[in-house]
Amino acid sequence: MAKMTSKSKQFAVIIGIAVFIFSGHFIGFLRPIENLFVAVARPVQSRLYGLSSNISDLYSTWMTRLEQNKKVEELETRLNQTLIERSQLKILEEENTFLRQQLDFVEENDFSLVAARVVGLGVDETAKDIVLNKGRKAGVIIGAPIVAQDKIIIGKVISVSDYQSIARLINDHNSQLAAKILNRDRTIGLISGVFGLGVKMELIPQTEKIVTGDIVVTSGMEPLVPPGLVIGTIDAVTAGDEDIFQEASLRSPVNFDKLTLVSIIIPKNK
Repeated sequence: MAKMTSKSKQFAVIIGIAVFIFSGHFIGFLRPIENLFVAVARPVQSRLYGLSSNISDLYSTWMTRLEQNKKVEELETRLNQTLIERSQLKILEEENTFLRQQLDFVEENDFSLVAARVVGLGVDETAKDIVLNKGRKAGVIIGAPIVAQDKIIIGKVISVSDYQSIARLINDHNSQLAAKILNRDRTIGLISGVFGLGVKMELIPQTEKIVTGDIVVTSGMEPLVPPGLVIGTIDAVTAGDEDIFQEASLRSPVNFDKLTLVSIIIPKNK
């Protein structure tokens, strides 16, 4: 027989070992060794299984959180878009209502209205002035009254440039406005501001009766200010026994700190 090569010997040894192990397993004489191996390997196998299970759970949790975060981001995007759409719709509704009120006012009076936005405050911090985005090019003139919704007067123009104007509110201490109370006597007086804190009516004759809740409107005694513009209602009356005139504090239906849209009243002949 030819001499076996080195690789043939190795193959024969491997085959022999395999036959030995296979036979030993079925005969049973290798069972103690197998049991010993299983006993030693069981803790390692258990730990490997636990580690694999933990990794699987961690991966599942991570994927779940990614999906949840993605859904949350999508919901936030939808919510933000809805808020934007609702806010734009609300602004359009307010502007449409405001413009309808202006149209009604124009049809009832011999005046034209210029809609304007409040774009800032005056440079004088002690004054209650607002800056409007309409000026001389839009027909605005000094002395023109400014009204908010429902024909409520809130001030008068004191300065004009080509594309902007400055209006002084009626609650400024330097503001004055001829007024009339809608009581039995149609009492007249002078409106002025109280340092931005409120509005008062002065020079009310002591002999005339005024009560809380009486409506105060413009008297029409100023050339550029039409009569009947609402100023506010009587909130309180102050009168001394020896005083010639009474004084009343007024409640305006307008929040002067939250003005956004106003109208400037322009006489048509101007």
